[in-house]
This record gives sequence, structure tokens and C-alpha cells, in this order.
Amino acid sequence: MMYRVRGAILIGIFLVSIISWPRPTAVTYFPHTPAGDALFDYFKKVVTFHPIKKIGGSINISLILRGEIIS
Repeated sequence: MMYRVRGAILIGIFLVSIISWPRPTAVTYFPHTPAGDALFDYFKKVVTFHPIKKIGGSINISLILRGEIIS
């Protein structure tokens, strides 16, 4: 029965989150005010996906597969 309680809590959190994101609704967390605009700009920075272009200290796996690494 406890899994049903946890599931209900998670569903409630997701429902409130999804309802509060759109800006034109009456229950939004990001109203069209200067403070709401600042919160929305920060939110966009957090949820924006940035692909990884460079990884420091990476290993070229093709060299390992061809046996070109000197032991």
C-alpha cells in the first residue's frame, strides 16, 4: 500500500509542476512581471540542453581496438 502513497505524491508533484510552467495561466510560477521574467529566464538556463563538445582527458577507443597502444 505504501507504493500507492508514494505514487500519489509523485503524481501530485508532476501535476503541479506541469500546471505551473505555462505563463498565461492564473496559477503560474512565472507571471508576466519583472520578477516573473527573471525567474523564467533562470528556469530556461537550467532546463536548456547543451551537448558535450569537448571532454578533457578522453581516450581514443579506436586506437585500443586496433591494438595501436604501446604497453
